[in-house]
Order: sequence, then structure tokens, then C-alpha cells
Amino acid sequence: MTSSAVINVLNDLTTCCQDSAARFRKAARDVVNPALKAVFLRLSGERVDFAAELRSEVIWLGGAPERRITSGEPEHGWGDMKPVFGGQDDDDDILIDCELSEDSAEERYVSGPHDEGHAHSGSVGQN
Repeated sequence: MTSSAVINVLNDLTTCCQDSAARFRKAARDVVNPALKAVFLRLSGERVDFAAELRSEVIWLGGAPERRITSGEPEHGWGDMKPVFGGQDDDDDILIDCELSEDSAEERYVSGPHDEGHAHSGSVGQN
């Protein structure tokens, strides 16, 4: 894989992390349970850190990190439709939405092209 292709993949994954961080921030605002709120805030912070690591990799490869606009909404879209039908999110619904969104984000990481020869830190997104 060329450096340009790796940079594109890293920028896509950065956007994925930014979306995830925004979803977790929104979830933290919307939940009632303080313990769940704390978990969502921690996860949001982790995703912000992951995005920063990915941007560092892009720079290390000689690329420019892209500033992409993110939606911050779950990809499956159910969260957008519930208010239309009079539904209210409760903590369980919010947790399920976050789990589904993270499953989608994980799939982007797993299914993306991999070229171990380019990453210099080897620790991006690993906790």
C-alpha cells in the first residue's frame, strides 16, 4: 500500500474516532445514570486520544491530517427517528445505540486495509 493510501485510511479512521467521541459525548448528556455518564465521558476522551494518535501517524507519514465534519450521530439512524414517533430514549436505549455504533466503528477498523510496515508506533487505538 502506498503512503498516500495509508494516509487516506488513517484520515478515514480519524473521522470514525471523531464521530465516536461525539456520540459518546451526546450519550453522556442524555443519560440519567451517573455511572453510565462517567463511562461515556471516559470513552469519548479515549476516542479523542485515538484520533490524535492517528493524526500523528498521518504527519509522520508526511501527510496532512484532514479536518472532516462529523455527524456525531449513530450510523443506523434510529436515534434520529424516535422523537418523530414520540419515543423517549432511556439509558438502556442510549446504551444499545452506542453499542451498535461502536460495532460499526470496530468493523471499519477490522475490515480496513492493513500494512504493518507503515505504522511507526503500533499502538494506535490499543488500550
